[in-house]
Amino acid sequence: MASDVKWIKICSDIFDDEKIMLIENLPSADSIIVIWFKLLCLAGKNNNSGVFILNHKMAYTDEMLATVFRRDINTVRLALKTFENYGMIEIVSGVYTIPNWGKYQNLDKIEQKSQYMRNYMHGDFGISFMKKGITTKELPNPERDDDEETDNCALIYGSDYYELENEFARILGISVNADCKEKYSIVGLQYSPDDFLTKEGCNRILSKLSSNEFEILQIDGNNSISTFFISSSVFKKWTEEDKITVFRRKIAEILNDTEKESPNNVYEFFGVKTYFDYL
Repeated sequence: MASDVKWIKICSDIFDDEKIMLIENLPSADSIIVIWFKLLCLAGKNNNSGVFILNHKMAYTDEMLATVFRRDINTVRLALKTFENYGMIEIVSGVYTIPNWGKYQNLDKIEQKSQYMRNYMHGDFGISFMKKGITTKELPNPERDDDEETDNCALIYGSDYYELENEFARILGISVNADCKEKYSIVGLQYSPDDFLTKEGCNRILSKLSSNEFEILQIDGNNSISTFFISSSVFKKWTEEDKITVFRRKIAEILNDTEKESPNNVYEFFGVKTYFDYL
């Protein structure tokens, strides 16, 4: 299941919708409409294409929904039956679903962002340098099946980056920024929910990351998103020790309160130094 989504699409004329107008004439109409909005928000949070499954395993029951929505079970059952009668939900193999979920959530855009990130996650980070007549030796990369090249650009893959960083600096007769030399087991950037993690952003993260093997974690704040590359060894250890949840909470607090930001962008969590900056 993908990360939860912080928004759903609601048309301003929703109360002119024929089904909503019919519901408004029913007993407990207000409660039923509130439960509809709660269903939509839960579907957005689960981000499972409108299918109400908990943790990939358990279908939500009416009792579970009543608990989650903090509503009387009989009112929830009435609402669910009403939604089913009006075709607003369907029950497929015992699972509640919203059949036209794309109406409320731009799934194509979310998948586009996810695919954009996956293209970076699998080592094909597209770090490119204009050749400009500079000749460099080809470094072997066992993770790459063939050598890709585009017009006027050489694609440099993630696991080649650190060696080539120094090689290009030597050829060009320049020194690499000293700040980029300090490496961290965790590196993250925050940006607007409407933006992508750009190629430049990925390059910045990689230049500061101490490991070529890492996991990617997205953490959302109220008005911003952050993406972290976490060393696989740290991620595995923190997962086993149930520290990832605490890390998520602490990052969310930073995202939501600028006064908690470090002036030098360096933080420490459970003894692990972390670099966290703006995109």
